[in-house]
Amino acid sequence: MAAGHGNRSRTISTGAQLNALNASQTDFVLGLFAPSHLSFDLLRANHTPKQPTIHEMTKKAIEILQKNEDGFFLMIEGGRIDHGHHDNHAKLAFHDTVAFDAAVEVALEMLPDNDTLFVVTSDHSHTIRIGGWPGRGESILKGQGVNMGSDGLPFLTLSYANGPSAANNANGSRRNLTGLATGTGIW
Repeated sequence: MAAGHGNRSRTISTGAQLNALNASQTDFVLGLFAPSHLSFDLLRANHTPKQPTIHEMTKKAIEILQKNEDGFFLMIEGGRIDHGHHDNHAKLAFHDTVAFDAAVEVALEMLPDNDTLFVVTSDHSHTIRIGGWPGRGESILKGQGVNMGSDGLPFLTLSYANGPSAANNANGSRRNLTGLATGTGIW
């Protein structure tokens, strides 16, 4: 740390504590906002106490770290994007991707581009696929009843080639998605 900075550390566990944290009076912060993974961004409102968003955590981290005149390294991970895809919940993964984009945007706004290296990457991809022709204005997260396969069964506009939703029936035929509430909840 720059001269004059002491060890002013904090441990916090809620979004409210993060938002109230005075960055100019904090040198180190440990935020433990969940016993395991943070909530998906789309489901964050259901969590009590309120967890901070990845945007809020990124902003506060930069406010604290940028006081160091020698520079800093900050890694931000949108790990729930991967979790959503592993569970075949495109809607959750997409919302967390937008939340991650907001975190990147705040970093771009707060840091000088002539003295900052930004690297945005992923560690792997998923076999999400787009199939069929959804109706104009129809959500790609629904697709129910519009797209019919040659076997007479409906299929989703977005689907996965692996994971829970890729499973076929025991005889190898596709699962019948009729009546599946794909436009609600986490679908």
